[in-house]
Parts: sequence; C-alpha cells; structure tokens
Amino acid sequence: MTREEQQMLLGDFRLDGIDRDWWHARRRSGGQRLSLVPLPATDAFVLQAEIGESDDDIEPTLATYQGLVDDAYGRGVVTLREALWTSRWRYNERMVDRYRIGRILLAGDAAHVHAPAGAQGMNTGIHDGINLGWKLASVLNGAPESLLDTYEQERLPMAAAVLGLSKELLTRFAGFEDSDLDAMSGLGITYRGGPLSPLWDGAGPHPGDRSPDTLCSRPDGPPVRLFELQRGGDWTLYRFGVGPLPDVAGVDAYSIGSDLLHPHATARSAYQPHDDELILVRPDGHVGLCTPDAAAATAYLATVTAS
Repeated sequence: MTREEQQMLLGDFRLDGIDRDWWHARRRSGGQRLSLVPLPATDAFVLQAEIGESDDDIEPTLATYQGLVDDAYGRGVVTLREALWTSRWRYNERMVDRYRIGRILLAGDAAHVHAPAGAQGMNTGIHDGINLGWKLASVLNGAPESLLDTYEQERLPMAAAVLGLSKELLTRFAGFEDSDLDAMSGLGITYRGGPLSPLWDGAGPHPGDRSPDTLCSRPDGPPVRLFELQRGGDWTLYRFGVGPLPDVAGVDAYSIGSDLLHPHATARSAYQPHDDELILVRPDGHVGLCTPDAAAATAYLATVTAS
C-alpha cells in the first residue's frame, strides 16, 4: 500500500534556536505536523515535516525547509544553517506472505516495509537475520532442513506486529507510551507458542521468551554475565542447583550454584526456576526449553542440531 496523500520531507540539519534536551513537535498553520529531533553525538537535528499530496512539486531545498519551520515556530525563532541530507518520504506499508520458498529466503527490508514511527525497521531486520542465521548454520552442519521453515513461522508474526504498531504510532504525533517501549526496542519479542517453544508451566521466562541477563561469579571470584557466556552463538544450558550437570552433547553447560555463583540470587530471581530445572538457551538468546529432564533436552536438541 502506498498513500500519496501521506508524505513528509525529511532531513538532517545544523540549526540554531532550540535546545538539544528534548524532541520538539509542533503543528503548522494547516495542521500538518513538524518535529525536530536532536541526533545523539552530533550537532545536528532530524527534521520531519508532513506535506500533502498537493505539495508534490515542492523541492527539498534549504529554503523550503526553512519556510516549513517558520510556519510552525514563527519567523526568526529557528534558523536552519546547513542541510546535511534531505529526502522526500511517502507512506508505504507492505510485507510478504512467505519468508521462504525453497532456497530463497527473505529478511529485513526485502520482506517488510512500514512507516518509520517507532524506529523499528533496523531492529526488525536484525532480528530476522539473527533468527535465520543460526538456523542456516545448523542446517548446513546437518540439522533437519525443516528447521528453516520455523524462520517464517516465528518471524512473520513479528513483522505483522511491527507494521501494526508503526501505523498506529504514526497517528499519535510522538505520543509514545510505556507499553510501546518493549516492542519498539525489540526486547519484548517472544516466540511463545511457536514451533520451537514447547509449553511450560513455570513462573519465569517461558520457551520463546528472551533469556534474561544476570551477574554471577565463578568460584575463583571473577564476575561474569550470562550474556557473556552466550556470546559465542552456541546453545547454552543452565542447571539451577549444585548437582552434576547432565551430559548433553553440543552445548555449553553451566551449573548455577556450583560452576556459577549468584550470591544475591539474581539469576534465580530472573529465571524463577523449579529445583534442578534445566534451561536451554538458543543461539539467538531466546529460551528454547525448560525441563527437569535431561533426556528431554537431548531429544529437543536432536530436532534443531545435527544428529
């Protein structure tokens, strides 16, 4: 879907007249929205200004943008000194209905395009790539090819949710709410109920949820974060308790209680495990399985790794 009546002029500018502590949003005399957003670690602002379909012949010159700003703020309040980059944006909203056909796999902007509200485009594409990357690597190393079908099954609903939220945010005029933040950041993504996420009745993170990070320490004293242990892109197995680790091939295994200490119980608080619970974390940092049974962990891994 392309909406010619919904357009914006965009650009990065050096300017004078407003502070860099806030996002600034105004309406022009015709009701169109204009915002000036400071770019971190620069002296520039992003300018976004709505224009109508009747403005299709407007040229994105410095004078044009200055006129839009004057309309919103009044003449002489904000002065655009230099245009670093300018562009015209038209509302486009599209997504594919398949992520995979045979050996063709789509990710990122090849699979979905949406309004920029919420700045979700880059994160969504990165999550596509991470989800697909470990699955491709597993299949190339001998895992069942059907594992690639789970890429579409997990990521297509995420793309649909991004399109829905970005469309909604576009109508709010910078009216973000706390409930939007997890979705906008990508930190609230869950694959619960998906093909790789068995049901679980525990109180902590469920299969499909993003695994929490906590600070632990090794018995000899050095601190270590769980995310550091997972950084290598392998499967990671945590066992809560002081008993022996199960012999599960192909994973990095740690006992939280003997290999890793958490004197303030931060890991137990984050995961809220049953006694002697095993938590298997996928290479993309999402929980794959929660179980008290080592045989169940081995059986699960057989479906997603080389036999």
